Amino acid sequence: MSKLRLLLALSALAAVAVAASAAPALQTAWQINAGDTAWFANDNNTRDLAYNAVTDHVLVVSRTGGLSVQILDAATGMAASPSTMSVAGVAGGTFPLSHIDVADDGVIYGANLTINAVTTAFTVYRWASEEATATVAYSATGEISGRTGDAFAVTGAGASTTIYATGSANVSIEVFTTGDGVTFAHAGVIGRANDDHRLGIDVLPGGNLLISDPGSQVQEIDGAGSVLNSVATSEIDNLAAPLSVGSIGGLTLAVVQGGPVSSFGGTVLDITGGVAAATAIGVIPASGNPNDPAAPNANGNGVGAAELDTTNQTVLFLNTNNSIGSYFSNAGGVPVELSVFSEN
Repeated sequence: MSKLRLLLALSALAAVAVAASAAPALQTAWQINAGDTAWFANDNNTRDLAYNAVTDHVLVVSRTGGLSVQILDAATGMAASPSTMSVAGVAGGTFPLSHIDVADDGVIYGANLTINAVTTAFTVYRWASEEATATVAYSATGEISGRTGDAFAVTGAGASTTIYATGSANVSIEVFTTGDGVTFAHAGVIGRANDDHRLGIDVLPGGNLLISDPGSQVQEIDGAGSVLNSVATSEIDNLAAPLSVGSIGGLTLAVVQGGPVSSFGGTVLDITGGVAAATAIGVIPASGNPNDPAAPNANGNGVGAAELDTTNQTVLFLNTNNSIGSYFSNAGGVPVELSVFSEN
């Protein structure tokens, strides 16, 4: 079956209100199951990926068999050339590298995980390109407090780049800014009453944040930490965790780990009309166990990642301990009356 543009399929779906339980399953463009490679296993050691629109590559952080950042061709899932980024000099923390994200200019940032930033430095690394050696963009002990590095987001480019980071039991979202696009300083915190943001942060158009956590609803907050809107429980249940926000064509989409029932690995939400009007328009099954796709491997930490591949118009989704894949919508998952599509 020919692959259809995610934009066209989701644009058609977004034209009607579709309950989350009825949202069609996305189809698989490619998928890597745990155990298929030496760097991805059922061991909780692969927790984040990022999409680099400048190179059309997927960057995956793995600690299986030693720390690495794998570079995959976003269209095929095959190893790119080079197949890994340099991790020379990346060290320290509970995990030396836990999360990764890409700024609008293609500069790559990654963060370690520290369970106590008062005694162990929280460090952000910067790669000018996928071929570059990492430099330290920020590192300090005692300047911020609490566990930091479970959630990480980058927005902007150059001297306008802003970094957000937080962690489990941390009621603050740490904010880092830069004057030169190379070195960063702690610019303050977004305070919350609890850690309902601990596994998911991304930036909405206009600058507010979308946050998520397995014990809380997906929420929009402002720079003061106030909740402005929430995604309705009819569209995504309270098991939502890592998330990503992006735009394809005229649509603003959010991809969230979790779904209306436990059999879903992720949900695609149309948030073009705002977070309060979010509509579930596609789901990603929690597959990845080739021996029994209906019984995925346990992911007790609730970790993983989602991204929007704006070049190939697909959803990139990491279901930790299970699978890494690229997913799209096609006519087989769309009601006939909505089939306004163009094949490629």
